Amino acid sequence: MKLQHDCYNCIFKMAFAISRQTGKDEKRQCSVLREMLNYLANNGDKVIPPEVTVNLHAIFERETGIADPYREIKIKSTALGLELLDEVREIVNASSNPLETAIKIAIGGNIIDYGVYPDFKLEDAKKEVLKVLDMEFDQAALDDLIKRIKSAKQIFYVLDNCGEAVLDRLVLEQLPCKVIVGVRGKPALNDVTRIEAEESGITGYEIVDTGCSASGILLDRMPDDFKDALYNSDLVITKGLGNYESLGDDFKEAPIYLLFRVKCPVVARYLNVPLNSVQTLGCNLK
Repeated sequence: MKLQHDCYNCIFKMAFAISRQTGKDEKRQCSVLREMLNYLANNGDKVIPPEVTVNLHAIFERETGIADPYREIKIKSTALGLELLDEVREIVNASSNPLETAIKIAIGGNIIDYGVYPDFKLEDAKKEVLKVLDMEFDQAALDDLIKRIKSAKQIFYVLDNCGEAVLDRLVLEQLPCKVIVGVRGKPALNDVTRIEAEESGITGYEIVDTGCSASGILLDRMPDDFKDALYNSDLVITKGLGNYESLGDDFKEAPIYLLFRVKCPVVARYLNVPLNSVQTLGCNLK
């Protein structure tokens, strides 16, 4: 999914937010921001949105020496998810369909996203996460996803944001087969890398990473183990907009469900769905 006109608004906000992580030196902030805007001016028509983060992070690290500008935010987001976990686990356990409820809550966790919402307030997360239980879902898609989960021998589950990943545990713990977990290869906004997966309590699984700092999956940059999991699993489940923007149009090799909240007006128009709706989008289903 190539950049659209309206994508630049979010990307400019992202660039501003990243540049601010340099500290209080306004001269340095402006220098980093100019480099980022120069990259966008020269390359915006050639890349998909998740690929932008690779270059914005590279510029930031080159100018500041800091590899992970969102590290503190990721720690706070994970701590928030861990604070919510016991309460939402009780909701799942009390449900007549625990797996379906866990999937809904995991999608609700997709609201914890500093890439789309640079001014996101963690204290609002609980209310926003639980609000998802009253939202309209595609029940046929949920039923089909659960049916495929129960029949799969191997599932590849690709994580997205910190905080959200803690709530993904509610789904992971119910998967009845071999599970491989996918994460980002390097820091990408507030997305989960191997470090944050462990901090989120996601242990005991084979973990593979994307090999780069894209806020999604770049098919031409995948390491062999990630590629093997993506192409050879019975079912692929991905979380978040970045994974949708990477795979929604181009990945045709295996059954996949893309689970996310529609936080972007471009995606809302593209899918012809309401902004802020929840999506369980199945592709390559046979």
